[in-house]
Amino acid sequence: HETFKLPVLNSNEKILFSKDFIKRNLNIKKYNDLVLMNVDEDNMQGTFNKNDIALIVKFKNNISPKKYEDGIYALNINEKISIRRLQFLKLPKRTLVTIISDNKNYSDQNVALEDLSIFGEVVWKCNSFKDIQFNKYTEETLDLFLPEEETIIPKLLEKEIA
Repeated sequence: HETFKLPVLNSNEKILFSKDFIKRNLNIKKYNDLVLMNVDEDNMQGTFNKNDIALIVKFKNNISPKKYEDGIYALNINEKISIRRLQFLKLPKRTLVTIISDNKNYSDQNVALEDLSIFGEVVWKCNSFKDIQFNKYTEETLDLFLPEEETIIPKLLEKEIA
């Protein structure tokens, strides 16, 4: 499988990604327009939590597509990229956009599309496993990785098969 390194916007890191995963699961064929972002805000809590990673398809040369669909986008707000849910309302002479934070501690905002700087569309996320308690798996149970357990398989193979 071929891989490529994706830059992380708010970090100096690059993360290795599978081209096959991007193509098969996300139906994306161009890798140059992709970036990752560490989520560091709580505005989208519940959908995107702090320390999650978002995969964003950047809009080329900051030129947005002609037609927008409701969804989750990366916005340039005060020179910082932030993730928000957007709903588009096409009116005869302009398009209004409702900027929604899934965290209800924040209120929605309504702006004209031309006043909004949309960086790209969020197409995938990776959850942080920070909240999982891995120590609950340290009980004294059968360890499938112990060397003495490997001897069971050859003993089963010694028996004749009918």
